[in-house]
Amino acid sequence: MKVLINLILLHLLALLAHAQQSGSPAGILKGRVTDDNHQPLPFASLSLLDSALQKQVMQQTTDSSGAFLFTLSKPGWYCVSASFGGKKTGRSEWISIDSLHHSVMLPALVLKDSSAALQEVSVTARRPLLQYQVDKTIVNVESMVGVAGTTSYDLLEKTPGVGITAGGEISLQGKQGVTIMIDGRTIYLAAAELTAYLKSLPAALVDKIELIENPSARYDAAGNAIINIRLKRNRAGGFTGNVTMGLSQGQYARNSNALNLNYRRGKTNVFGSFSLYQEQVYSLDEYYREYYNGNDTTTSSLQLNNWQKSKLLSGNVQLGMDFRPSEKTTWGWQAGWQPQQRKGWLESENTYFLTGDTPDAGGSGQVQSNETRNQYSLNANWQHTSANKAEWSADVNYVRYKANGSQLLENQNWYSGNTPVDSSDFTYNMPGTISILTVRADYSHSLGKRGKWETGLKSGWVSNDQQTITDFHQNSNHYRYNEQVQAVYGNLQQQWNRLALQAGLRLEYTSSAGEQKGNDQVSGSNFNQQYLNAFPSVTVSWKLDSAGRNSLSGVVTRRISRPNYLSLNPFLYYRDQYSRSGGNPLLTPQFQQRFELRFVHHQWLRLSASYNRYKDVIFQLTSNENEIFITRPENIAEGFMLLFAVNVQKQINHWWSVNCDVYLNRLGVNGQADGLPLQPQATILRVSLNNQFNFKKGWAGNMGGYFANKDLNGQSFTGPRYRLQAAVQKKILRERGTLGLAVEDIAHSWKQRNRSMSMKQSAFTQYNETDTQRIGLSFSWRFGKEEQTRKRKYQSSAADEEKSRAD
Repeated sequence: MKVLINLILLHLLALLAHAQQSGSPAGILKGRVTDDNHQPLPFASLSLLDSALQKQVMQQTTDSSGAFLFTLSKPGWYCVSASFGGKKTGRSEWISIDSLHHSVMLPALVLKDSSAALQEVSVTARRPLLQYQVDKTIVNVESMVGVAGTTSYDLLEKTPGVGITAGGEISLQGKQGVTIMIDGRTIYLAAAELTAYLKSLPAALVDKIELIENPSARYDAAGNAIINIRLKRNRAGGFTGNVTMGLSQGQYARNSNALNLNYRRGKTNVFGSFSLYQEQVYSLDEYYREYYNGNDTTTSSLQLNNWQKSKLLSGNVQLGMDFRPSEKTTWGWQAGWQPQQRKGWLESENTYFLTGDTPDAGGSGQVQSNETRNQYSLNANWQHTSANKAEWSADVNYVRYKANGSQLLENQNWYSGNTPVDSSDFTYNMPGTISILTVRADYSHSLGKRGKWETGLKSGWVSNDQQTITDFHQNSNHYRYNEQVQAVYGNLQQQWNRLALQAGLRLEYTSSAGEQKGNDQVSGSNFNQQYLNAFPSVTVSWKLDSAGRNSLSGVVTRRISRPNYLSLNPFLYYRDQYSRSGGNPLLTPQFQQRFELRFVHHQWLRLSASYNRYKDVIFQLTSNENEIFITRPENIAEGFMLLFAVNVQKQINHWWSVNCDVYLNRLGVNGQADGLPLQPQATILRVSLNNQFNFKKGWAGNMGGYFANKDLNGQSFTGPRYRLQAAVQKKILRERGTLGLAVEDIAHSWKQRNRSMSMKQSAFTQYNETDTQRIGLSFSWRFGKEEQTRKRKYQSSAADEEKSRAD
């Protein structure tokens, strides 16, 4: 770990030294790239040529509006070359940058269609790994070396600012309760099921990842932040596709295979993707628990070891079509099927001590589980733009999850002398169905050239039916939950010379009802909730200089985190002889107020500070009931988080670029657990470092690491941990193919060491490790003849919030 910390410090010093050596820039060269219809070309490849050196000195891509800006370190004569798939390469005139011409705005670079260029698209520059925009950060997956043949889950683990716990909980810059979306459609799954789904979605199908820390009123108010995974949509016509295969080996093997196809002709575009993922992994948990009396004197202790192996076989089929009856109207549909099969084996051993080191009792247990899950989805969307640049869109989305699982549990107990005294075995059958329908309509209208007004409606209906059937009728459970969310919003965007404003208000009305049917021992129960909430959001941005090299922005927003569907079910699920988990029907939503200030310098340095205040925090609490630990979600009175962030993206030279993200959190909660004060506070440091190398003859590489000094994980603290990774790849087959080699968690250091806090008459420590140290080999190849550029702008769908709450 010291090696990693020293490496991070050396990189930071190198970046500072490089910045100091660069000093004040000699000049600015900026402009815009458009097609022959004067429409902007986002992510066009740019090369900056130096007349004195007679070579390319910088590369970048245009932003979402087709704009670019080069910061020059020395005077001279420069030229900008631009290219885009299916277009002729464009080049500016040679421009002199000197003391009299410090900031130069180039005429628009217009790239025209070219039949010769359309026969085969050649990408001459890679998009930067990170692109910062006013409302989000874009992670370009094609710039991540060593991810071919991996999954979307692996992508998130490598994304700067994103963290994933051992239980699958995803955070963004330390903020829990993140909403995960695929092409604007939220994934309505619990943490374990979401992990399996993301592993079924190959990285080869992902174009980019959008990190939306402060969503506008257009988005659902749920979630502390949004991570939107955008899938590839081929922009070229004709028949095209790509195939990716990957194999990695840790203690066990895993493989990922994907095929992506696209055919465009005239006004119609048909696309499809097919993937298969297989893995076998292990997980080791070692617990040591102590129990106390009212005088805090140890009365007994328990050593509990759980070893789990699981197999996952998952597929993903997506089919869709877009049709453009006119240049101003687009409609389309998309259907998906994600089948999954999971098998698991859990072996548990426990040793119980009253006094001293001599065991007084113990036991062992085995759990065999088998689950099949099918997710079906159907989406229909429509978009129309009028002559006055007003835009209407509508979106209907239906998702159905159907699962059926079973567990066989066998337990054996013994007392001193190792003589078995009793044993038990029983089974669980757990069928369940979740159906979700969302309907959305949006309207936007331009306010001149630099403003826009948006408004819209959304309705969502959820039906959840879960059963647990055991050998003993009195332990069976049947739980039903229904929910409706109706929303309306308005959002204004306006830009002046230096000032930009975005202000919005979203109103959401929620009505929910839950019912747990009773059994022989427990009477039935039900609950109903209705609430109306307002969620304002305001972002103000100010350019500190006329060239826009430095800018300052402020954000104020309010968010909500509703309880996950299954977390309202009070039924207790068995993990081992001393551990249970269940839900809480009395949970209420969690609310958050955020204030943020951000400074951006030359697009390579971002500094931010935010203060977040939480009310009715949803927190996982563990209680000791007759020496059995039972974990349920509860509402804690309040919480806070103060976050400082430094983000650096620096091109050291033409072949080496560095991304470094440093997050310093001060967080805490204030509440009670089992009548005891629960007031943990922690200062958490997270550092992410990524080095990208682009060599000659198609070679590229990546080296990086991640470090966290501690974390707050439910009712426990997680100790320091880090991981290192490296990858190399080579372009082959006339640059249509890529062969890659990657090593993950090189030191096998990504292990959790937890210690409990604020537990009544008990305490525990935990050690956890999984199959994270791996070496992988991947191959990808794109094929097909590309004939014309596709101009259709993809429209996000309406299923925005409910899906992430299927927990």
